[in-house]
Amino acid sequence: MLAYANHLGRSTTFFEIKRRDQIIAYLDRFVKREEEDPEKKWITTWNDTCHRIKHLFRWLYCQRGREETIPPSDWETPEFVKIKDKKTKRLSPYSETEIWDKDELLTIVKYEPIMVMGMHGILLLIM
Repeated sequence: MLAYANHLGRSTTFFEIKRRDQIIAYLDRFVKREEEDPEKKWITTWNDTCHRIKHLFRWLYCQRGREETIPPSDWETPEFVKIKDKKTKRLSPYSETEIWDKDELLTIVKYEPIMVMGMHGILLLIM
């Protein structure tokens, strides 16, 4: 969010952002040409950054002027932040060389003091 704030400049506050194009102009800085990124990995970055910006504005507009904390489940999304994700044909944000196989994972797991099984697989906790 600091990079987005830097993009806006010192003279613009988050409360002054009222239009979708003010957000998309920043997000489009992540778009790369086909020659630079043939796998279109930039789409994952674009979508992830968009989600972070949406989260910021949902919090900002729902908490503004309130003493009590509003739970995220009760936050409303401002209209100008309702931006659709870019579609990707990639099945995973990771390439084949970035995914660990079972033997690599087991090599690391044996050194970890605590292992928690979760909905999305194994989460390792380092103490």
